[in-house]
Amino acid sequence: MIPLHRPAFGVGAVLKAALFPYGESKELRRCEEAHATASGCAEAVWLPSARAGIAWALRAAITPETKVIGPAFTCSVVHEAMVRSGGRPQIIDAARDSFGMESMALRTACGGDHALVLSEPYGHTYDLGQLAQRAASTPRIRIVDSAMAVPHRSLFDRLRGNDFAVVSFGAGKNTYAGWGAMGFTRDAALAAEVRNLRDALAAPRDLKLTLKRAASIGLRTAAQNPLVFSAARKLWYQASALRSKPSPPKAAAPSPSTTGFPTAWSDTKTYSPEWRLPSTHVDRGLALRNLELAETVHAKRLELARRYHTNLASVKGLILPPVSPFALSHFTVRVNAGIRSRLKDQLLRRGVYTISLWAFNAHLNPQEFPNAYRLCWEVVSLPLSPWMSVRQVDEVCEVLIRCLGENEK
Repeated sequence: MIPLHRPAFGVGAVLKAALFPYGESKELRRCEEAHATASGCAEAVWLPSARAGIAWALRAAITPETKVIGPAFTCSVVHEAMVRSGGRPQIIDAARDSFGMESMALRTACGGDHALVLSEPYGHTYDLGQLAQRAASTPRIRIVDSAMAVPHRSLFDRLRGNDFAVVSFGAGKNTYAGWGAMGFTRDAALAAEVRNLRDALAAPRDLKLTLKRAASIGLRTAAQNPLVFSAARKLWYQASALRSKPSPPKAAAPSPSTTGFPTAWSDTKTYSPEWRLPSTHVDRGLALRNLELAETVHAKRLELARRYHTNLASVKGLILPPVSPFALSHFTVRVNAGIRSRLKDQLLRRGVYTISLWAFNAHLNPQEFPNAYRLCWEVVSLPLSPWMSVRQVDEVCEVLIRCLGENEK
């Protein structure tokens, strides 16, 4: 079975980072400087998580009266960050046939005093220059949520003075390093304020945290070995087959008439560890290791995505993602919502593990955001990892086509 999130490094690299911290990984500021140099941005800021960076960058730029515009089709932690920023969140539905926000609704919203959060699902990007040209007014800040991307220089060439981009090092991301994220900007004052907010909330470092993080990263990395992963998934599948599985809803469940964010997001006492825990030399060392591999990983992911497009271009019942000039975290296709769960089960039985990101956010009303709701029931994310071969992509495609054919009968 092909793991979805196998890191670019192995267990040996984790042990080396834990036991023999080297040069630049020892100092947080040097790690930031290395990422700033590689990205071509003036500043890079280490963050405990992408969500924290989004909230802090917004907080540094907005007032309580500022509209904070963001997408319905995104992870719930992005909405949490928007709420914790202190502004007035405004959620925009997805476009009918893409993962981004609906263009006319976005253009209408971007007037007056506002900030903009641009989530880029699976690595699919916005045209930042085009957005700036079409905007009725200039936002106080643009957050470019590239959490699932590879920190390749071309990604950051798009940034302008009031932009703040985030790339995540968390579980399941392209640049998994065990913990944290990195923020990128050309604004030194903005970077300094984000660091101040980070340091004010940060918990102290200790040896226990370092050992715990090394063990966690090592186990997760070992578990993504194809043999280990296959055995674990087989056991999980056998156990889950004994349990009854509810069918996905065919229609929107009853929900409030308006969007309602959890009250905990407005409470400063409810911060999760992703807002507070510091880096260690282990995750800094692995982040630098990933930075060294970024060019190779970017090229490999592009090659595999092109292969998927070639193999699946004319397959009936399948909607392919747009071709991207940037590395994707998954190759995310869309299928009829009525067969999605069954299709994923069929793929798993044949050794292809898939994932669906994301479930529709429970604090949103499906009737207000019908396109995002529909997308959440259609997406199937296929494996796309730099260690995969073109032949493995071919095998995944063959299995997918066969399973789709079975659902037509």
